[in-house]
Amino acid sequence: MHVAARARAGFFPTPPTVLTKIPRFIENESGQLGRILDPCAGNGIPLGFLAMEWKLDAFAIELDRQRAQQCTTQATKTLRSDAHCCEVSR
Repeated sequence: MHVAARARAGFFPTPPTVLTKIPRFIENESGQLGRILDPCAGNGIPLGFLAMEWKLDAFAIELDRQRAQQCTTQATKTLRSDAHCCEVSR
């Protein structure tokens, strides 16, 4: 990892201009309830936004302690762990 990335602990948030465009390209056409998982959730803001747009339950995995704590306000369930060490089932 580059020095600059290490300084940020590998955290590169999704720019708001990109985030607001995502729902235009992906839709929950049926409107059925479902789930969304972000395995590298960061602060959870993009996950929370998309879950609200698509009316889905949000689940997050985040390695950094502080960002995982921030995720708890955005996600139905947040797991503080390395996503590579997790198994996700239905």
